[in-house]
Amino acid sequence: MNFVLLLDGEKVLASTPNLPQPPEEILKGLKNINDDLKRGLKNPDKALGFQVEAPEGTRIVKLFPLISEEGRPMTLLVAEIPFCSPDDTLHLLGRIMDNVNTICVAIDTKGTILHFNKGAERAFGYCREEVLGRNWFNLFYENPSPEFIEKFTQISKKEMPAKNLSAVRRKDGTTRYVSWDNTHISTPGGEDIIIGVGHDITEEISLRIKIEEEKKVQELLLDMLSHDIGNYIQAARGFLELVEVVGKLEDKALKYLKRSEKTMGDIMALVDNVKSLTVLRNREPTLSPQDLREVVERTWEMVLNSLKAEELKGAELEVCFERGEYTIMCDFSILNIFENLFSNAIKHNDKERVKVKVSAKVVEEGLLRICVEDNGPGLPADMRERVFNRFDRGVKEGKISGYGLGLSIVKLAAERLGGRVWVEEGEELGGTRFVIELPLKG
Repeated sequence: MNFVLLLDGEKVLASTPNLPQPPEEILKGLKNINDDLKRGLKNPDKALGFQVEAPEGTRIVKLFPLISEEGRPMTLLVAEIPFCSPDDTLHLLGRIMDNVNTICVAIDTKGTILHFNKGAERAFGYCREEVLGRNWFNLFYENPSPEFIEKFTQISKKEMPAKNLSAVRRKDGTTRYVSWDNTHISTPGGEDIIIGVGHDITEEISLRIKIEEEKKVQELLLDMLSHDIGNYIQAARGFLELVEVVGKLEDKALKYLKRSEKTMGDIMALVDNVKSLTVLRNREPTLSPQDLREVVERTWEMVLNSLKAEELKGAELEVCFERGEYTIMCDFSILNIFENLFSNAIKHNDKERVKVKVSAKVVEEGLLRICVEDNGPGLPADMRERVFNRFDRGVKEGKISGYGLGLSIVKLAAERLGGRVWVEEGEELGGTRFVIELPLKG
């Protein structure tokens, strides 16, 4: 049978009467054999469940966060104990539910409402007398499907707290979003009662929806902007190339013409980078397994095709692992990482022939360390931390085109995939080594 304790921190405020031991001693015994329970009592911000090996056998302990009428956080502890009266437990549980601000509802496995506290009255607009004995699903959910009802009633068959989010229809027809922590207790007759402890998160959900809508509008405007700017730049480049072909230009004029073409390319690259940053920040990652070598080789070809012949500097790529050797969990943002690192390795290189080496090794279970090293001039030690800051660059202004966004994209993309990135001095090729750690498949 279940028994209950109402706790303020570790102080017992109320307990099922006629327990075989003082409630403080029972709580102390549970804490002594379960460290997770200790942590749960110190931070009662979510429902938790534990299996505890007590002298009389395995016991299930559940914690539920509550808010008192005065706004003070409390914890409801529900646990199994032998020789505990079901009537006493149900009576105390009803008293506790009636004296907290948190939404508390009790139904049987058919959905009949057995208890409806003041917190539920405030949240849903019904008085207790209006709902007791009525069906929870028919009253608060519009056309609930059999699958929904079955999923909810399955809670009575589980020992640990089950969590679910649902849109509950109020008496006035409006909808409230409630996050439920559910468990069950047994009646004296052996029937299961589902106890739902709810937290109204309507404002939080509404804010999330608003933010998502604003993100979509932001991305749409950025798509339109980049498309239009791209069209204008392509047209302007065409006119400049035409002037270069048909016009008889002096060397100085030709020099300025080349600079104009380059500046337009920089503007387009800036727009693309801003778009990448926006997408990386706004979209949740959708991860799938990808072969690392295939990703590296595909991105390398993409970078080479984007550069002019005079910019390539005979670039060579060495990959120190085979196809099928490493599979990482990633999405499109992995391309952002390698595209920016490869592009930087070529553009910022002061050698006649560019060399880039990609190696990888498993450093611990489930974690892959990837190194991208080049034979360029390297980065000073004082630049290795701040080079990932937006608009901070590792080369002198004017020497290389760009606005210093590429490496901030690399950092954001790595973190988005659950990894990290840092810079070291290159040991083999003598340039810069970027180290990325990412989760492996599984």
